[in-house]
Amino acid sequence: MWSFLLWLRTHNFLYSDITLDANILAQYPDDGHMPGIENCIITDNTLDPSSVFMNETAGISEHPAELMLASNKIQKDDDSPFIFLEKMGVSDPEGDKLSGCSFIASALRNLIPSYDANTSADLILHQSSQAVTEYNNPHLLPGMYPTLFPLGIGGTEDRTHPVALSFQKQVAYYLDLPGHAFRYHHSFIFVTLNIIQRRAAHLRTSFAV
Repeated sequence: MWSFLLWLRTHNFLYSDITLDANILAQYPDDGHMPGIENCIITDNTLDPSSVFMNETAGISEHPAELMLASNKIQKDDDSPFIFLEKMGVSDPEGDKLSGCSFIASALRNLIPSYDANTSADLILHQSSQAVTEYNNPHLLPGMYPTLFPLGIGGTEDRTHPVALSFQKQVAYYLDLPGHAFRYHHSFIFVTLNIIQRRAAHLRTSFAV
């Protein structure tokens, strides 16, 4: 990891002005979880998973899990349980337990680094107190994925290109490259798809008065 950081500072212009300290890197374990991540995990043992699932997935049509459960019971004669795993990230959607101030305070706390020498190391990825924009930012993907863009170039929506290329078309081009680096990356496809979906939602969002 240290050799890779030194290589990035020499060859990647996005890392050229970053000060590297081997003592900070030595605070992280060679194996195991990141220090301080346990403070960001909230466990709730009082909610009923079945009721939360039904409330959060209620809609006009049946949920895919219910359809799979029904088909499974038809095909099987025994009473063995059918396990359906769904990744859910719900943080008090009704807003009756966590106030808006709590969300804002948590976000601001993550933007402010701690310089207390007695505290354990934390993972700081920001360079300023402002969030990084996702629109017309050719440094976004190279900054997020230095292993995919080791030279810091090749980002999307670069206005210096003679021919304009949309974010979606350029991401699709990366996934069609002969190499497998982009297609096999553990998060590149999901993050870029999430950006494309949010942009589509933003373009179709309007207020009716």
